[in-house]
Amino acid sequence: MYPDRRKALELLYEAHSHNQGQWLGHSLTCAHCAEKIAYFSDMDPNKAYVLGLLHDVGRRFGKRHLGHVSDGYSYMMSLGYDDVARICLTHSFNKKDINAYVGDFDTSEEETKLIRDKLEETVQDDYDLLIQLCDAISGSEGVMDIIDRMSDVKRRYGNYDQDKWNRNLELKEYFESKMGMDIYEATDMKHYHPNDIYLKDDPVYVIGHKNPDGDAICSAIALSELLNRIGINAKAITSCKIGKECEYILSKFDVEKPELMKSVDEKRVILVDHHDPCQSGFEISDEQIIGIIDHHEIKRDIREDLFCFRNEKIGATTTIVYEMYREKGIDIDEKIAGLLFSGLLSDTRNMNVNVHDEDIISFNDLNRICKIKDRDEFYNGLRNAYLDHSDMDDIEIFLSDFRDYECDGTRYGISVIAVNGDQEKKEMIVRMEQVMEKHMKELKTDMLFVKVKDEKACNMDMAGYGKQAQEILDSMDAEKYGKYYTFDRSYSRKMHLVPLIEKWIRNK
Repeated sequence: MYPDRRKALELLYEAHSHNQGQWLGHSLTCAHCAEKIAYFSDMDPNKAYVLGLLHDVGRRFGKRHLGHVSDGYSYMMSLGYDDVARICLTHSFNKKDINAYVGDFDTSEEETKLIRDKLEETVQDDYDLLIQLCDAISGSEGVMDIIDRMSDVKRRYGNYDQDKWNRNLELKEYFESKMGMDIYEATDMKHYHPNDIYLKDDPVYVIGHKNPDGDAICSAIALSELLNRIGINAKAITSCKIGKECEYILSKFDVEKPELMKSVDEKRVILVDHHDPCQSGFEISDEQIIGIIDHHEIKRDIREDLFCFRNEKIGATTTIVYEMYREKGIDIDEKIAGLLFSGLLSDTRNMNVNVHDEDIISFNDLNRICKIKDRDEFYNGLRNAYLDHSDMDDIEIFLSDFRDYECDGTRYGISVIAVNGDQEKKEMIVRMEQVMEKHMKELKTDMLFVKVKDEKACNMDMAGYGKQAQEILDSMDAEKYGKYYTFDRSYSRKMHLVPLIEKWIRNK
């Protein structure tokens, strides 16, 4: 038996309050490594995380060497966590030989006998071996090369049993064979740093981009739920009113809207479905950002000490969040599955655009959990909500799916609007030209673009405002009618328009 992640974190931090030291960072790193290796080894990553987190919990009782083994075992047994007690005992003995312990033998005869007897009784399994390995690669500030870590221990204690040294190398080979990958790649050695953000009173704000679509809102809500379930106080928020597509999704799965906020002050934030704080709608310093989860191409320098960073060029950010649930061994309930499923359908246009193998895996699993019987009917309802511009004035329509960008000091924005039919498209492009001219200054951009897509014919019209915008549109393969341009197909903002505009900016 072992506690859930939140309880395990509470036990770790309570123990650390009695005996503060670098063992906290070491324990967090060991948990991280155990979780990652377990995931790639078809073991339970949640169990591995908890066992790695509490393997040194015996240090709660003071600065002991061998004594922390018996202290941890007895403490966890007193709480009924026999699986953790076992790890407290076995993590220091990859040979099951008490004489191979590296450090002082500061135990009483009774404690020494306890350790010796329990070691002889225990038949070690892969979880014992996993934590022994993770203990050998976990430093207080991150993942270490196993040779460097063992050499550091040898330097501090003056010795390191050669058989134990060799056994650790064997364990490394064993788990690399199980995973089919390098252990340092699996544990993200280059980027992982233990971050002391667990069980804090101040929430971490999880933020999608401004004027959020289904992927941004659903990713933010699902990720904040995941973070709370692993012991991090997190809250999904938005910088502006959500659109009708998002309202449809949240109503369908009976989920509350994220809180609308105008400022995040100096709170810590995680950006989802975007990576540039200028797209969040808030004034956010780079120091406030502790995480980025995004499926778009990264176009700026990212700090290496982020608590979490995931960038996969796949169909939707919701697929990445789905993977994070699975990697951490956290169950996905029907509501969260519904949100993740909806965000995936929204960004891939019902699994028809930019679909990757990872998206197909998440689609099948999420559809099973959220129990959507008729996916096409559900998607049509979602899309009709997106197309509904009733009760909206022109600037609200323009901003409903607007993104702004910066490239080499030039700020530009692109609005995407979908309509049904050619006549509605022509009327909308004229209205949006007037919006751009009227609101250019307040949007604080150097140029603006609007794309109006005919859902039925799958073509589009575009207009731009600003001298550079007109030059860019003139360079494209399109027919010009007055101030707007018509195309015989619809081009993706992310995959076509942004790269084209930024290539032009860089070459100007």
